[in-house]
Amino acid sequence: MRRGWRQLAKRAGNGAYTPDRIRNAVILALAQDWRADVSDALAGRIREIFEGPQDSLFREEKAARLETLRTMTAVPGAIAEFGG
Repeated sequence: MRRGWRQLAKRAGNGAYTPDRIRNAVILALAQDWRADVSDALAGRIREIFEGPQDSLFREEKAARLETLRTMTAVPGAIAEFGG
């Protein structure tokens, strides 16, 4: 178990921690997982999709591009194309 999740478990199992502190531990654990598991190249591709035009005309195109990334990352070894 990664450190962030151990910290979350510790806080969640101890009544002395407030819900806000437990929530913050969830955010930190997720952020640590993201940094560890998602390459900068893949994150950049995702960022490009969401930083593009916000017009509803492009919504289907964005969904298709995200689906392509999802499919590519589901195949073992395909993540290497993104520097991961």
